[in-house]
Parts: sequence; C-alpha cells; structure tokens
Amino acid sequence: MKLTTQLALLLTLVLTSTFADDTIPGAPQTQPIALVGGIIHTVSGDTIQNGTLLFDDGKIVAAGANVAVPEGAKRIDVSGKHVYPGLFESHSQLGLTEIASTRARSITAKAAPLIPISRPIVRSTLTAL
Repeated sequence: MKLTTQLALLLTLVLTSTFADDTIPGAPQTQPIALVGGIIHTVSGDTIQNGTLLFDDGKIVAAGANVAVPEGAKRIDVSGKHVYPGLFESHSQLGLTEIASTRARSITAKAAPLIPISRPIVRSTLTAL
C-alpha cells in the first residue's frame, strides 16, 4: 500500500510538471508590420543603415533601405535602434557571467570570427556590457 501511494504521488508530480505550461500563443498577424528607420543586422553580417524590415503572415518578406511599405501596414519607428535576427535568446546570460573574468570575455570575442553564427551574438552581448 505504501509503495502504491508513493508511486501515485511520483506519477502525479511528474505529469503535472510535464504538462504545466503557461505559454499563450500570440494572435495571428492581421496586417503587415514594418519596422522603419532602424539599423538592421542581417544573418550574413551586413548592416543596413536606416532600413526597413517588413513582416507579413508572421514571416519576413522584405528587408532593405528602400522597401515599399504596403498601404494599411502598421509602421513601427525604430530609428536609432538595432534590429538583429532571432538567432539568440533574448534572455541569454552569454557575456554577462564573464564580467568578473576578463579573460573569458576576450576569448569569446576572439572566437567570434571563427564561428560565423556567433558574430551577432557576441556583437550584441559585448555592446550591452
């Protein structure tokens, strides 16, 4: 009896933590959205000054300095702000845990040219320091 109760309790704890999720999906995009006037950093490493990034149906459809924003699109002014690709978590601790250790920070910065996907990550975290 004792073993059955313990197993039931363990199963309950495992199942409730497995299926516990407070994530609520966002509403589907109803109109195009344009981020206008920002500094856009592309995945390939290019930088577009005073650029426009256009989203439609939840996907990027255009990026550049001369993007035509369709009628009825929601315009968001991001002048002076940097727009990075979503290749890194917005709540990352990368670069923050090494503050006390300058050697670790300099190694991370030196490794960035060798690992292309890390360039935007290192650039954003080192700028934030």
